[in-house]
Amino acid sequence: MTESLVNQSVVIIGGSSGIGLTVAKLVVKQGAKVTIASRSQERLEKAASEIGGDVQIGIINTLDESSVKEFFANFDQIDHVLCFAGDSMGGGVLNSEITAAQNAM
Repeated sequence: MTESLVNQSVVIIGGSSGIGLTVAKLVVKQGAKVTIASRSQERLEKAASEIGGDVQIGIINTLDESSVKEFFANFDQIDHVLCFAGDSMGGGVLNSEITAAQNAM
C-alpha cells in the first residue's frame, strides 16, 4: 500500500544538492509541502528555483544543536523528515580525524 504525499509536510535536510535535491523534486511532484534545508542560503535559493512549485527553504547547521532547535521550532507539523546532509570522508576511515567522521554523519 502506497501512502499519498499530497499535502504532507516533508522536511529535507541537505535538500539543496545531490540526493536530497532529487528527492525534493520527486516529492513536490507527488503533492507534498516541501521545505529544503542546508547551511547555504544561496544554494537553497538556487535549488528551490530548480525544483519549482511551493517549496520553502530554511537554514540549518546539523552540527549546531541551537541551529537545529531553532530550525524545527518554526514548524507546527511535520509528517516526514529526511536527512541527506553530510560531508564525504576522503581517504581511509582508520586514518581520518574524528571531526571528519562527525561531519560525514
